[in-house]
Amino acid sequence: MRDIGDQLRQRVLDREFPPGCLLPTEAELMNEFQAPRAVIRGALDLLRAEQLVERMRGAGTFSVSRKVPHRFERLRAVSAGQHKGEERTTGSIVALDVITATPFLARNLAIPDGSACLRVEVLVTFDDVPYSLTTNYLPGQLAQRARQVSYSGDWWRYLTDLGCTPSSAEVSVEATSADAYAGPLLGVEVGAPILLVTRLVHDQERRPLNFAFSRNRSDRLQLNMRIPIGDAGLAAGEA
Repeated sequence: MRDIGDQLRQRVLDREFPPGCLLPTEAELMNEFQAPRAVIRGALDLLRAEQLVERMRGAGTFSVSRKVPHRFERLRAVSAGQHKGEERTTGSIVALDVITATPFLARNLAIPDGSACLRVEVLVTFDDVPYSLTTNYLPGQLAQRARQVSYSGDWWRYLTDLGCTPSSAEVSVEATSADAYAGPLLGVEVGAPILLVTRLVHDQERRPLNFAFSRNRSDRLQLNMRIPIGDAGLAAGEA
């Protein structure tokens, strides 16, 4: 049951069955996988539990995947994974204020302790469902411009509109749980598992530009990447 569920799950995520598409009938799947009806139904129930499909009596099983396919070899906006003509991503600024930089923030942004630090918190939705909540810290001199620039959900375009030139980033990804603030905004229960992405963005001169904590709904994210195995990438200068 799990083996069949895994294969169907990937076919949904790979858009062999795009959102709204009718999956093969139970009889067709029984023939394809040479499995009894109970096993096929169990596999489809696994996908329904992940909210990847909906099963409608008399109509069949439909793909409703709201997972975000996100290439991770290169940082890009969630909207970059959308197909042409789709408008599935929106973004809004939850909070924008100037705070006093703590020693930790000052060190990461290479600004003096106690100097002005711009804090921008943004919420991104995908198919009208909350996807990520990110708290960004930037040098304080960007505050005036930030109040004049709109945010559509593409953070990298937003940085460019601020007059910045983001070039590279150090990123870490870990599992954590939703707190009492992030949970309601992300539409999950407090304590639910989420992914915390911490990133430090540099400009073309390798100067720190943006430090951020991004909380992402783990049930809405699919990270895709191509990476070398073992020492295969060392010849190209990779560590």
